[in-house]
Amino acid sequence: MVYLASRHLEIDNVDTDSLPGAGVFSFFSTEQQLTAPFAEKTTTWNLPAWFHPTGNRMPLTYHRNAQRWRRQGERTELKTVSRGQEFILDCDEYPEAIGWICDLLRKQQFGKTA
Repeated sequence: MVYLASRHLEIDNVDTDSLPGAGVFSFFSTEQQLTAPFAEKTTTWNLPAWFHPTGNRMPLTYHRNAQRWRRQGERTELKTVSRGQEFILDCDEYPEAIGWICDLLRKQQFGKTA
């Protein structure tokens, strides 16, 4: 099966500023880096605090083990499983993810945030 991207990013009820539907980041920013700074392994991630699966929210796929997660102030540390980067986060359970990813994409495309 082949997936074709739309010309522009489409997210229900979100103004995506005509962001492209596919592409690559043209420059590196530490905001895009999931691996924790100075981590010994690339499987240690430094994420926004809201990523932590509190309450009944379903965690990132393959990461149900609560011992993999640790809150650190405004951040969350995750010891990821070694499956790869094909993890899924349910944005209905984590609506904060939509603004976060759109901000990252806007900074790349326009050099600004919402």
